[in-house]
Amino acid sequence: MAAEHPVTPGPRTPTTERLSGDLTTDTVPPARHPRASLWVLRAIAVLHCGVIAAQPVFAGIFLTGDVDAIAVHEMNSHIVSLLGWSQIIAALVYAARGRGRWSPMWFSLTLAIAEEAQKVLGYLRLADLHIPIGVSLITIQVLFTVWLFRPDLRQARVDKTRGGGRAANREHRTSREPYA
Repeated sequence: MAAEHPVTPGPRTPTTERLSGDLTTDTVPPARHPRASLWVLRAIAVLHCGVIAAQPVFAGIFLTGDVDAIAVHEMNSHIVSLLGWSQIIAALVYAARGRGRWSPMWFSLTLAIAEEAQKVLGYLRLADLHIPIGVSLITIQVLFTVWLFRPDLRQARVDKTRGGGRAANREHRTSREPYA
């Protein structure tokens, strides 16, 4: 029989603990990153920007004498509404399923309500309110879309019920528990 050599344990790392199978604490599952749902939200927001920016163009064409352009302006307003509500749904999926932030959903909801109010002002022919609110909504949608492309939105929010996320993992890695 071969002589057995005593093995001195080395430093415990998360990798060696996982391999040895002697973890005394539960591991925190890695946070899912909300990238797919964020990209869908970004795509809808960009499309929404393009459609909402076309509204003053159609209104300007109408004001230059093309009477049919107002029908296109009205049809485009329905597309703006559809994209606004789609943006709410995409932001809701980003926040709920992708574990992203809730602020884009609340912002999209507020923006969609403001768009609907602005559309009502157009039907009431209150151009003194309809036009400045429309310009403000275009600016806000563009700024919101630019904000959606910030890199920190790709990080999943920490779910406090699952153990604290990165901070808990960092504490677990840096703890120096002696072998039992």
